[in-house]
Amino acid sequence: MPTMRRSPVVIIALLLVVLAGCSWSVKSTAPSTTTTARTTTITRPAPTTTPTTTTPRPKVVTQHITTDGGDRVDVTVLRYLAGVQKTPPIAAIEVRVCVIEVVLPATLSVLPWSLIDRRTGHTSSPGGRTPDSLPGPLYVGGTTPQGGCRRGWITFALPRGARPTTVAYDIGQVTTHGLYTWPIVNLPH
Repeated sequence: MPTMRRSPVVIIALLLVVLAGCSWSVKSTAPSTTTTARTTTITRPAPTTTPTTTTPRPKVVTQHITTDGGDRVDVTVLRYLAGVQKTPPIAAIEVRVCVIEVVLPATLSVLPWSLIDRRTGHTSSPGGRTPDSLPGPLYVGGTTPQGGCRRGWITFALPRGARPTTVAYDIGQVTTHGLYTWPIVNLPH
């Protein structure tokens, strides 16, 4: 009955093959060796992305101004709002002016500020009725010591049809350069 003796050997061999195919680990007698029978890898396709075009976000730009007398201020236009009020048309800018270094405390005001329509040459000075729809407090001028800042909204009454293109800060009487500008298209709205 030689076939009987081979049957258990064949069955044991098949059993070992099946167990090896089911990712079982078999440890040898050597203390630091492990053998893994099978590893499964699943490959998924990479997600497809559609290229998008992004427009650069407007940036707040601070201009560092040094007067002919050596005083230094940092002037920033934070935001521009067109159509704060429709009738009469009013626009507004949010500004921050910080006194960096001065001999005497500086007197800051709204007077150096203006809006310019470069297509028509029209300049709008600060003023006009202050609408209730401003998102923050008005810019209030006054004496400001070194290290101090003033921040707030300045309103401009615009002539009908005016579309300002530039915010201007003109302190020509105390600095050689005098006129500092910010294109409205580059400002946060």
